[in-house]
Amino acid sequence: MVFSPRMRITLLYFMAFSALIWPQPGDCSDHNDLRKTKASTVMRMIGHNILLNLGDSSSRILPIEKSENTYRIHFEKPLSFEPNTIMPGIDSLMDVHGIASRYLVEIESCESLEIVHSYFRDSSVQGSLTPCLGRPLPQDCYKVVITMHEPDEKLNTGNISSSQTGRRSNHVTYLFIPLLILAGATSLYMRKKQSATEAGRIEQIGNYQFDPEHRILSIDGVTFTLSQKETELLTLLNHSVNETVTREVILQKVWQDEGDYIGRTLDVFISKLRKKLEADPLIKIINIRGIGYKLIT
Repeated sequence: MVFSPRMRITLLYFMAFSALIWPQPGDCSDHNDLRKTKASTVMRMIGHNILLNLGDSSSRILPIEKSENTYRIHFEKPLSFEPNTIMPGIDSLMDVHGIASRYLVEIESCESLEIVHSYFRDSSVQGSLTPCLGRPLPQDCYKVVITMHEPDEKLNTGNISSSQTGRRSNHVTYLFIPLLILAGATSLYMRKKQSATEAGRIEQIGNYQFDPEHRILSIDGVTFTLSQKETELLTLLNHSVNETVTREVILQKVWQDEGDYIGRTLDVFISKLRKKLEADPLIKIINIRGIGYKLIT
């Protein structure tokens, strides 16, 4: 079998790197599950802290929902609170347990799915992006939605013992070390090319920058993390900008046959996108009555 230069580089890199990452006897094989469990536990601690701040020490925190890097904290009873009273407790627990340094916190209405409050935290930047400080929310059913901008692999799960490190290091032979150096050097060009390709995936929507792959919408330093459905919906509208997209096409492309579309779900998602796009007054998503929607920029 004849391998192309690119395939040979890939094979060399795999041979060298596999010595570092291949599971060895005695290594922890469930690190990913441990990371997810720790994050979910911290989310319950956040919910517990919120209830304590409201003087509630008896009502339950319902099971945590997880979707990719997004966690939803549900409460048994309706709440009424000022959003700025819960921010320090959330930030403190996220920092102490090393869950994430960049994350978006949203307060979502259970019934309408509207985002009634949100703020973005980046520990490397002074302060956080926080609207509507001091405005109390009326008593209602709310979910606290936390979306982390680091993948699960970056969650801090504690130090690995020196014996585990030693077992792994013993499997890195002198043969693989030069192969690793060679593979790393020869793949530098590929990484640069890949970075250039990823940079080209950013779409411009008016004054917004839209990154569909990472589900991020940003303008003037303000960043919104979109749900998967919001991302698919905005992508579809943007690829047909200034043209009407029928409801039938939207339902087929975004919801397909998943069976989770009910009632006015599409209208709710359109409303959520409108709110996140309202910083640019020239962008509008208009309803073409009885037909569908049109994104105008």
